[in-house]
Amino acid sequence: MTEDERFQELRKIQEILQSGQKEQAYNRLQRFLRSPITDPYHYYCAATITYRIGFHQQTIDLLELSLRGNKNHAESHHLMAHCYLHLDRFAEAEQSILKAVQLDPDAKPLQLTLGEIYTFSGRYSEAERHYLKLLDDNDDIDILNALAFLYERSIENEKALDITEKILDRQPDNLPALRTRCHIYSRTGEYQKAEEILKNIVHKDPDYADAWFDLGKLQQKMKKYPHAFTSFTKANQLADRREVDPNQAEEEFNRYLRILGQIKERRKNLESYPSSPPVYIVGLPRSGTTLLSNMLDRHTSLESAGETPIIRDLYTTAKKMLSALHLVDINSGASISYGAWMDLNDFQINELAEQFQKDIRNHGNSVDQGVAIVDKAPSNILRLPLIALVSPKSPIIHMIRDGREASWSNFTQNFTHYHWFSHSLENCMRTWQRNILLARKCAEVFNLNYLEIRYEDLVTSPRETLGKILDFMGLPWEERCLTDYQNSSKPVLTASYEQVNKPLYTSSLHQARNYPEAYAGMTEIARDLLGELGYL
Repeated sequence: MTEDERFQELRKIQEILQSGQKEQAYNRLQRFLRSPITDPYHYYCAATITYRIGFHQQTIDLLELSLRGNKNHAESHHLMAHCYLHLDRFAEAEQSILKAVQLDPDAKPLQLTLGEIYTFSGRYSEAERHYLKLLDDNDDIDILNALAFLYERSIENEKALDITEKILDRQPDNLPALRTRCHIYSRTGEYQKAEEILKNIVHKDPDYADAWFDLGKLQQKMKKYPHAFTSFTKANQLADRREVDPNQAEEEFNRYLRILGQIKERRKNLESYPSSPPVYIVGLPRSGTTLLSNMLDRHTSLESAGETPIIRDLYTTAKKMLSALHLVDINSGASISYGAWMDLNDFQINELAEQFQKDIRNHGNSVDQGVAIVDKAPSNILRLPLIALVSPKSPIIHMIRDGREASWSNFTQNFTHYHWFSHSLENCMRTWQRNILLARKCAEVFNLNYLEIRYEDLVTSPRETLGKILDFMGLPWEERCLTDYQNSSKPVLTASYEQVNKPLYTSSLHQARNYPEAYAGMTEIARDLLGELGYL
């Protein structure tokens, strides 16, 4: 294939993707990547395709290949920054965008992305200074919208409203500004104003998924439950970026269980472990992991690190090791088979452990002084075999929420991180059930230091439940874990950023019951497990 033919093939794949045929585009791209590529720009084009599909780590891998051939390609650095931002790897995102800015300092999109990185990493003062400095040179609408979003995110309602008023005076139909105003009105109880604006938005742009999510949340607050269900259903239909066959997911789950049933515990005597092994909080998103992390962060022996990329990066390294053994396709988005972990040799396990310990020290300010970091990345629940290999002494706390409520809460969120299951209540419920059964089996097979905690117990009986968790970790009770968790100095970067700044409340415990038909359907999917956990 000539260089021109390769370029034409990439254009054809982009056209296929543009037509909505994501799976066909991705499969054709994988075939393309197996052929020799000499032009670094072709790697960049391929990366734009994987980015649009949602494979951020593979996009990073392709961009690295692109930059090896042309390190001065600002667009590659820019796209790399966006990938790292999606993965909450803020330091790497900042490094990438600063390289892009150095190459093209006058490019507004690069400056806006730098501001986004400051905002989403909780560096609100830096973001504000950055945007205000940009506005000194140019009273640009996009910059004003970014500043309004910052003020909304940092819960500075009046400032956000003032900025959006300036925007709407110039562009009355500016959608980002209108959405920001709706969020503020919803937060302050001005529901009718917000609903009127959102209805106008979706009338003018019926494919605007974010606006449908906003409308559903607002209608739920207004107790217009049938309307809310319709809005959330429409939103999820629009936001679902790639299809996953539920039957295939179920088959993979059953295969993992069979493999785990055949594995004997393997415990490598590594040369050293961190003096204070990390604590892992796992669970389906929207199950109280952020709340518990904030509580534990107030303990003098613990330091919350949020959702770190440590295990995710280690997982990528392990995937490359297994790819070298021809056990895993490094270019696929598939997970590592639970059985494949047993094919890593002792040298590879030690190499992973060394990288793990280095990363732990880099993330925790006081790790070497006996303070353990708390990692609350929910996806770690699917990487328990890796945790068992590199940190077998780590406490693992599995936050479990009533599956119907957790599923409904996922269904109402348009996550920054793509969760394929969140767009279907049935898929949410089955994922909830599978994750619990897999975690229990991993705990049994690998003899993990594992504890299940019900979210409802943490909310309704916080002192007793938090005491149980601290006992499990061998730590003494500290009153401020319960009384001072709202004053954590660390910003909350997940969808729970508003909720955890409020006192404990129980109003959201039974939200799914307002949708009786959907509630009954979810109950039937996992009736036995719901009953075992005390939810029936």
